[in-house]
Amino acid sequence: MAMRRVFLATVLGLAVLVAPMAMKASNSLQAESQSEARRRDVSEHRVYDRDRKDYHDWNENEDRAYRRYWESRHRAYRDYERLNRREQSHYWSWRHSHPDHDRGN
Repeated sequence: MAMRRVFLATVLGLAVLVAPMAMKASNSLQAESQSEARRRDVSEHRVYDRDRKDYHDWNENEDRAYRRYWESRHRAYRDYERLNRREQSHYWSWRHSHPDHDRGN
């Protein structure tokens, strides 16, 4: 009977110690899967440039350029979809004057 109590106490003690680590690992995996989903969404999105009347693939490269655009303006980042037409047009004007050197855009 005493061995059974020691065994149960040991198992419960281990469970109390391991549970926080398991929860942290689960949260990390969840954050990674959300990050992966965001990357997939970024790579599958197409955006229309009204001034040039063409489409652009919104991929990781374009996302990086868009973030550089906001850094160059010294303003807080805003999602492209939330910009009005004038602001979107301003971004594409900036983008065409700042091509990627490795792709030649």
